[in-house]
Amino acid sequence: MGSIRNNNNGNGRVTASSPTAATTDEDGAGPVEEFSPPTTEQLNMRCTGVKRLLKEAAELRHANEMFCARPMEDNLFEWHFSVRGPPDSPYAGGVYHGRIVLPADYLMKPPNLILMTPNGRFETNKKICLSISGYHPETWLPSWSIRTALLALVGFMPTHSAGALGGLECSREERRRLAIKSLDWRCATCGVLMRDALPALPPAGSTGHGQTERLLKEIRGTAGGTNKSTTDKQIGMGTALDYNQQSSDWGWPSTDSSRLRHSCGCRCDRRF
Repeated sequence: MGSIRNNNNGNGRVTASSPTAATTDEDGAGPVEEFSPPTTEQLNMRCTGVKRLLKEAAELRHANEMFCARPMEDNLFEWHFSVRGPPDSPYAGGVYHGRIVLPADYLMKPPNLILMTPNGRFETNKKICLSISGYHPETWLPSWSIRTALLALVGFMPTHSAGALGGLECSREERRRLAIKSLDWRCATCGVLMRDALPALPPAGSTGHGQTERLLKEIRGTAGGTNKSTTDKQIGMGTALDYNQQSSDWGWPSTDSSRLRHSCGCRCDRRF
């Protein structure tokens, strides 16, 4: 099982920090939110959350052309990930890096997602407010996983922020510029350069291309529509019609599905 070393200290270990500590990333994009290290109880091998995370780490140990994620070497509850921008969108060609910070009672509560690479859709180094993130435990399902969260994150990128906390409304030109620039972005913590973070996209017609198309179908599905059994009040967003129109505006299909398929327009008052 692979893990990520921290390049910020001599012994390659992840430095423990207090919940209020903060550092600034190499691009000066602002303070990076820090979290407490896991407790002894969290690292108990008999803990359901730990068993699940070890299984997920094993399943995700090999990067695919759309995303990769691995835990930090000394903290199973913090992961780093890289995702490729969705095609047919201003993010096409970009690769974006971020952190996943998991709660002690993961499985029952969702992870926090934090993008570190400037992208024009989400603020950097701040928790992202989506229905699959820590801002909305009421919509999280224990059957979901880190892989599910990454697919949903990529699927949500082409949608409008609708004023949600942490969302940005940049021009398509600016997002294209940032997508190109993202390839030269390197994580100051793990040292990963974005142009080397993921395998290259396979050529059309190849065996690998079929796998990529299946992944893209999953990604498109995560942002495809709304489930009428889940009310707007439950997920804290605009109407289903509004959201489906947003998806269509970006050229992504709108299909009825699960409550995973919601961006957040709740304008939460929970602070980052």
